[in-house]
Amino acid sequence: SHKDDSTTQTYLRGHTKPIMSMAVSPSGRFAATGETGKDSDILVWDVPACQIIYRLSEHDWGVDHLAFSHDEKLLLSVSGEKDSGGKLIAWDMSSGMIVASSRPPPPVLSTPAVQPHLTLQRIQGTVITTPKSLQAALFRPTPPRQHPHTYEFVLAGQNWATQARGPLFWTLDPYEGTMTYKVGETRMVKRTYVSLAYSPDGELLLAGTESGDIVTFANANLKDVIPVCHCAVGCMVGPLAGWGVYVAGGVDGSVVPFNPFAKLVYATGDLSTPGAADVTRLPPAATLIGGVSSMSVLPDSADVIIGTSNCLMYRVNMDECSAAVLRENHMASVTQACFSPSTMELFATSSEDRSVTLWSLLDYAVLFKSTHKQAGECWCVCMSDHFVLSGWQDGQIRAHLIPTGELQWCIPNAHPGGVRCLAVSWGQSFLVSGGENGEVQIWDMERRRLISTCKEHTSRVTGLEIFDGDEACLSSSRDRTFAVWDVRRGSRLSAHSQRMGAINGIALSRDQVQVVTTGQDKRVSFWDLREPQPLQVIPDAHAGEGTCVCISPDGKLVASGGADQVVRLWEFSSGRLLTEVIGHSSSITSIQMSFDNQTIISSGADGTVVIWKLHRPELEEVAQHN
Repeated sequence: SHKDDSTTQTYLRGHTKPIMSMAVSPSGRFAATGETGKDSDILVWDVPACQIIYRLSEHDWGVDHLAFSHDEKLLLSVSGEKDSGGKLIAWDMSSGMIVASSRPPPPVLSTPAVQPHLTLQRIQGTVITTPKSLQAALFRPTPPRQHPHTYEFVLAGQNWATQARGPLFWTLDPYEGTMTYKVGETRMVKRTYVSLAYSPDGELLLAGTESGDIVTFANANLKDVIPVCHCAVGCMVGPLAGWGVYVAGGVDGSVVPFNPFAKLVYATGDLSTPGAADVTRLPPAATLIGGVSSMSVLPDSADVIIGTSNCLMYRVNMDECSAAVLRENHMASVTQACFSPSTMELFATSSEDRSVTLWSLLDYAVLFKSTHKQAGECWCVCMSDHFVLSGWQDGQIRAHLIPTGELQWCIPNAHPGGVRCLAVSWGQSFLVSGGENGEVQIWDMERRRLISTCKEHTSRVTGLEIFDGDEACLSSSRDRTFAVWDVRRGSRLSAHSQRMGAINGIALSRDQVQVVTTGQDKRVSFWDLREPQPLQVIPDAHAGEGTCVCISPDGKLVASGGADQVVRLWEFSSGRLLTEVIGHSSSITSIQMSFDNQTIISSGADGTVVIWKLHRPELEEVAQHN
């Protein structure tokens, strides 16, 4: 974040595939990210400079885990069984070259034993294997006492019970290019280890298990078994400043403080008073929505930042057992985002995660989130002064009250195939909806009765606009056409079609005569409703399919989004490209400009909503010129 604006973000772009693993070095200077899928790369970033340092291309299928050494000189990467049986590689951060790698343990280990040294090649391409479904990899935070020039790290994961009864403790000598390992002595305690943490001095290893235990190891020997959760321990952090207390996060959302040295789980609400070693007697300090997926301790406090599988970020005070939501997001594609027609403080989003959400534009806090699990995906959203209106896969239109989110009314069976788009009249007396099967319907909002039906489109309706005066509306469709309709009679006033490709987005200009469209032909087309053919066409406006378009309320700018993940801004009068920005990592699903002409909101299939501020010098020059 920038110092003058805590909401400003910087993107690190370079991956071409989904990111499945990430690690940050102890000082925060470096970050490493790994891809999933075939021919997966690792990118090492200089975080302050926002630049790629290395692109490491050794894994053939997925990078499961990454870890930096305590001195930031080495990076460890681990892949699974699909990657030629698995690879474990140590990288030199000064050169980006491979330092060492090793082969997996034998399929069956009858007794823990120190394996012989393996002399390894220093060239790229050395392939070694690790057990499948690996879940955790961690460097020791301090150098070993006896051999300070070496490094120690631990591997643990699912299905290891058939290969080893405990975590594998590895020693890496980067100067010799060798790795050795030994199996942790567990005294016949059989567990599947899924998370790892070290004490600050590196003398005690904490291993979280699928059964909810924390198993501690000293010198690779089992020390204690501490039950903390009723489910798998997803992650651990600690110690909290001044308390010596660690925190475990369960995949059921439970957050539990414990002391691994005293073998105690702490009583709720007081870190100074230990509770009992039996977790069944104590409730968790907090129970969050979604499984705990990541945690970070804030310096000099009893606060922990926690992320969950439901895309929520919490700040949890372990002493007071209070949890506050810092940020939240959708868990699937955001199908549409729109501004309030009456205030610059609100916007709403719909998502394939079966929810509709109202946000504050001031601090991006969620004011309400309504989920209808039986309704299918939420495909579209629009706002009136008092309601957030949404269209759903089950064919219903639902109205939620602002700002409480209470469901006020719904229109059942509005569209049999699902509601694809919505628009509210300027006087907010009627509502226009477009369906999956091509029908356009006008509804009385007060009585929720059907006024008229316009059925000439032969495919999905992709966009709706209402003319000033509320006497006509405009619709676009995947059937390559757009049409103007008489609202009261339900009759068509005019129709236009383009030669090839579906129309995915449409926008009506301020003069109520000119229209802008975009679609499968990758173009942005400027039309006059009085002319049969477009007045101007921008060929190859997007590298992929054009997905959405809008016109600024003052009529000077056109914004478009596409499957190429790029938002482009055009001058309306000339069609000149003014600027392009990238913030999404998947196709852009909707775009809209605020009525003060200062903000653009875009939504994406990657589940993100991006707020753009229009304050670039070239845009100010265009505004002055016009």
